Amino acid sequence: MLIMKSNWQLRSNVFITVRRKGVVIERFHRHNLITNAGIALLRDSILGDNQFVIERVAFGDGSTAPDAADTQLVNELLRVDILRRQVVDSKTALTTAYIEPALGNDFKIEEVGWFAGGATDDPNTGSMISRVLYSHQKTNLESIQIDRFDTFASV
Repeated sequence: MLIMKSNWQLRSNVFITVRRKGVVIERFHRHNLITNAGIALLRDSILGDNQFVIERVAFGDGSTAPDAADTQLVNELLRVDILRRQVVDSKTALTTAYIEPALGNDFKIEEVGWFAGGATDDPNTGSMISRVLYSHQKTNLESIQIDRFDTFASV
């Protein structure tokens, strides 16, 4: 009998690009905390439940540190659709969301969360699979692009 020892690892990196009138004014990079709910959805996907589809990105003004036990943002104020899902290479998937200039100008963004498992446009729906802190006071002259790279590897 052949026994293979291998562990899977998921790394999630977030890149946020702020543009003012088309010109990049800020770039932000952070490793993304995967929540316990996110790990459970991934586990269930292996068993045939296809709920681990990142459907929405939400923004709020809560600034408490992300924790694996988080199930929603501290104070969700805006939610946008995923615009692009793409395979980058043999180990990496990319999801992209976008805040247009007219949205998200009435509060200071402090937290970002990714939602799967039946997430809709309604706040706090679906399962929050990850969360990161990001502080920015957006204006109506700015757009924000949120790229999330999930890389799977065996270690």
